Amino acid sequence: ARAEASSAQDAVRGLESGIAQRRELQASTQAKFDSTFILRFKIRGELDTEIKRLKQEIKEETKKLDKAAKVLDKASASLDKEQAYAEKQQAAADKIVADGAGAAEKVAAAP
Repeated sequence: ARAEASSAQDAVRGLESGIAQRRELQASTQAKFDSTFILRFKIRGELDTEIKRLKQEIKEETKKLDKAAKVLDKASASLDKEQAYAEKQQAAADKIVADGAGAAEKVAAAP
């Protein structure tokens, strides 16, 4: 479960990073588009196409991020359940050891 949670967390980080990079690129491309003379149709067309492509990629990556976040939530919940179970089992084991130590002392103290 830890491996699943870790890999899901890595996927989320990677997607967030990719989205941030695309947004920065989109902003710089939009700035170039805005500063390009209106009669430079070819350049403005290319920049507009690039902006649309980046918006689509951001949209797709956001969908992937949502799915990865759900996987991360499930993995985290599973990890929490396993941790709680392990703690419960450890408490039971500690009790058994304590009971065994108490019984051993009684046997050793008996004449």
